Amino acid sequence: MIVDWVKNSQGQNIARRLIALVITTVWLMMYLVSAGLDVAVVWMDESLRGQVSQSALAIGQRADSMTGAMMLILAFYFAAPHMDKIVGAALGKFGGK
Repeated sequence: MIVDWVKNSQGQNIARRLIALVITTVWLMMYLVSAGLDVAVVWMDESLRGQVSQSALAIGQRADSMTGAMMLILAFYFAAPHMDKIVGAALGKFGGK
């Protein structure tokens, strides 16, 4: 098992995993910050509600624009045999269709 892990963790595989981890982390943080602001806006003063709500909406839209890329990354790592079915939907989402 260790020999296979070392063999599969060489060169480009490490770079691919790092890129996938970075993109996933950015997407997840944007989603969580947007959700946190949406929840926090209920407990804020009237003067801040509009601005915080707009910030949550803007961050949420940015996270949504990355959803297609996230679908491709998750499909690559967890559903590789079924990529032909997933790629079309992910690219459509990524392209805004």
